[in-house]
Amino acid sequence: MSLFSTPAGERFAQSLGGPAAPHQITYDLSVLSLLSAGERSHSIAVLIERAMTLGDTRAVETLGFVGETEALDILRALSDGTPSPVRSAARRGLVRRVGDSDSVALLQGDIAEAPWPISNGLSTALLSYFFCSQVYEE
Repeated sequence: MSLFSTPAGERFAQSLGGPAAPHQITYDLSVLSLLSAGERSHSIAVLIERAMTLGDTRAVETLGFVGETEALDILRALSDGTPSPVRSAARRGLVRRVGDSDSVALLQGDIAEAPWPISNGLSTALLSYFFCSQVYEE
């Protein structure tokens, strides 16, 4: 029995089961705000499980866009350890969610030491956006 009962929930479940298009780094973010409270809670739990047990970078990237505290806690936990695409995804999530100098410095360190061109490209783009938005806010 599926815990998703709304069309938005079913659409999110489909995104979890399907392959990613080349330009997709997250699961379907467009429906997260449309989920019922129970479906959203279940979705976050599924994303956390995929991130922690499967090293699913799409799940980690998606967690970087949600507002729940448990998502932030998982991003912090995954941002430690040895260099990996999962660690870089978690650090990008922290920059999106927290945006403090510590999270920016960690992501900058990843770019310097990680040999993953796609991950580094995503990180560089996010930092460019982050720094540009800081300049325009002043």
